[in-house]
Amino acid sequence: MYRAISDVLSADAALTAVREHARRLAALQHTLRQRLDTPLNQHVIVADFDAEKLVLHTDSPVWAAKLRFKIPDILQIIQKHGKISTLRAVRVKVVVTGAGGDGGGKMDTEKSLENPRKHAIMPLSAENARHLRQLARATEDPALAAAMTRLAGHARPRRGG
Repeated sequence: MYRAISDVLSADAALTAVREHARRLAALQHTLRQRLDTPLNQHVIVADFDAEKLVLHTDSPVWAAKLRFKIPDILQIIQKHGKISTLRAVRVKVVVTGAGGDGGGKMDTEKSLENPRKHAIMPLSAENARHLRQLARATEDPALAAAMTRLAGHARPRRGG
């Protein structure tokens, strides 16, 4: 019959790794929001990380400058409370969401659900497309499997290789 999505995600090591990475991103986001001062903490999104680098997104150049000024504090917060003792660098990127981007309001990750055309479209990698196809094959719901296969068909080919 039908399998729980958690069972499907757990069956594939790559999908398990993606799920764990997403969980760590959320935990790091929470850590930063709790330890940075308001209103700065309302204008930062933890976009990515690895053992040595943290990538933060913010909604205006003003907030980016303030975040860059706080990089030594951010490194210390994440090393201590985020439990990434090997972290050595923080990269701050301005990501204008189309919701003003003037630095006046709160950066709201939920806004992306209201009007997806306000945001840049992220390309689907060939590797992620492969994972979608694997997930589609493991899904018993034909409509869901077809949707995943269609989505996988939108993958951007690799550059230079």
